Amino acid sequence: MRQNVDLWPALPSLNQWQVTPETARLLQHWRHYKFSGIRPFFCQVEAVETAIWVPDYLAWAVQRVFERGETRHYDFMRERISLVVDLYDAEKHADSRNYYTPKRPLTAENKLGPPVS
Repeated sequence: MRQNVDLWPALPSLNQWQVTPETARLLQHWRHYKFSGIRPFFCQVEAVETAIWVPDYLAWAVQRVFERGETRHYDFMRERISLVVDLYDAEKHADSRNYYTPKRPLTAENKLGPPVS
């Protein structure tokens, strides 16, 4: 994660950032905001950019499990994720089987979402 935060300032194009449009907008705002008075220290800027990037990474890691059956990124953050809801199959599973918790973890084998392509 730290490597990606270090790379952002060097990437001039939003398309190179590989983040959601919302995350790109937040990063752009933070990077180009005209502070009145004292500017934040570089470490404060890095902390905010990291805080903006983490939710995007989590969502991306969960999406990769559903779309590709790839769990290595999700497994890295698994203990920090308390709930994943499978919105793909919410209607077909009225018995509330469309969610995952630490006691019922998300895996490539038990996901209810679309098949791995």
